[in-house]
This record gives sequence, C-alpha cells and structure tokens, in this order.
Amino acid sequence: MSDEVPLAKTHSLGSFLREQREQHGVSIENVAETTKISLPILRAIEDDNFERMPAEAFCRGFYSIYAKYLKLDAEEILSRYRQSRGIAVVPSTKQAESPVSKGQRFSNFAQPSSVSPAAGTTVVALLLLIVLSGICWYLNWNPINYISTILTPQETLFMPAPADGIPEPVAEKTILPDTTSDTKRTETDKNSTQQSQKNTPLDTPMVTLYDLEVTFNNSGILKVTLDDGFVLDKHFAAGETLQWEVEKKIVLDMPETIRGRFSLNGIEIPLPPAENGRRKLSLPEDLLD
Repeated sequence: MSDEVPLAKTHSLGSFLREQREQHGVSIENVAETTKISLPILRAIEDDNFERMPAEAFCRGFYSIYAKYLKLDAEEILSRYRQSRGIAVVPSTKQAESPVSKGQRFSNFAQPSSVSPAAGTTVVALLLLIVLSGICWYLNWNPINYISTILTPQETLFMPAPADGIPEPVAEKTILPDTTSDTKRTETDKNSTQQSQKNTPLDTPMVTLYDLEVTFNNSGILKVTLDDGFVLDKHFAAGETLQWEVEKKIVLDMPETIRGRFSLNGIEIPLPPAENGRRKLSLPEDLLD
C-alpha cells in the first residue's frame, strides 16, 4: 500500500479511486470509519457526483484525505479534481520582495523622530508644572508666600544708640505671677476646714470596724459576704486561721459540720446554731439578738 500508483487518464477520478480502494481490499464503510468522511460523500466522490458534494473548499480536503489513505499523491489527485470540475488554477499574486526594498523598509525605522528634543522637554516641564500645581492646591500651600518668608530679613529691635555709637539691647521685663487670688483662696479653704472641725463632735466614732477571726478544726468551704454585697467562696483547711476586717457588715454561710474557734474583736463568740444543714453568722445582726 506504500507504492504510489499513477493516475490513469482513461479513468475518471472517481472510478480510479474506487479501483484503488478495491485493490487494497477495503470496503467503503471501512474508509468512512477510518477517515471520518461521511459515507454519502465518499460515494459521491467515487461516482464523480459533484452536485452531492459540499463546498469546493471542503471537497479539496476530502479528496486530499482520501488520497493519503490510499497512499496516492495528494497533489496529483487535487489537480485531477480541479480538471474534472473545471476549476482554473489561480496563480499566486504575492511577489518576492527584493533585498533593496527590504533595506529601504528597515531603514525607515532608523530615521530620527520628527519631534525635537526641545519640544519633548517642554511637554515634560508642563506636565510637572501641572502636577505640582495640583499638589499645592490640594495641600492649600502657597510656595510664593513660603519663599518670601524665607527671603524677608527679621527685624531686630534696638534702643537708640548712645554717644559712643554702640546700641544697647532692650532690657527684659520679668512679670511675676499674681499670687493674691491664690493666697485668698488658701485662706478661705483654711477657714472652711477649721469651721468644719469645730462643727464635728470629737466623741463621735468615724468608722465601725468588725474584726472577725476564725480558726478551723476541719476542712471545708464557706461563702463570705462583705460590706455592700461582695461575695466570695473561701476554702479552709484544718488548723487554718482566717481573718476579715469590715466596716459595715459580714455574713458567713457555713456547712453544719464546721468546727472551730470564732472571735470578734479579740473576744470569743459561740458557734452559730445550725439550720437546714447550714450555719450562718451575720454581723452586726447577731450581736443585736
């Protein structure tokens, strides 16, 4: 199947292709399955039925695929196809470009730009000026005022020159702070403090203090409420001593099994009675009972 067979002039193109297929012992169905050319188009090719074929561009592709499948010269088959269908060969209109024209075309790239360097510099300067103007406007900054402030000399104040021509500097004046109002305010505060001390009885205690100390004989946990409702859970162990100093109130909520020594302000007090499995000591309520 690898040898090319010359196309017989006495056969039509379609009959020649059919004869070559039959010599290879291949059915038209196998050709359609291998080349993916539809069976009706293959039959139209072998019958030279150009009316049942698609557009001419597709036909050239089908004839070329069929020729390569049969190991034939595809260019010769396409030439015979154009003759059979009466299609004239259009010569190529593309002409080879001469080396001279190529040199002229590439020399155009080396020609200098029509824009002069001065014009380019002017454009860049204008763009920079526009950008700087926008920045000054956005920052509300006037460069002219800034430059004039730097260039303006600072004025120096001198006293009239004495007879010898040497100017004398202006004497500095020291301003002392006015302490009159502070002195009056201090005296007023002192008088009000003395008056407050006169109105306060000397025999009235300022703070009521409860110093409660507990030495535990066993371990456990109790709930302590101090003064204005601060509550904490406290773990204790056998032999441990806890002490609380409060100004208003203390409440100990303990288990019934608690054992130990309770003392208030250095005076031993009895263990509170048990109720519902708990012992509760509330000061100063329990002192009033």
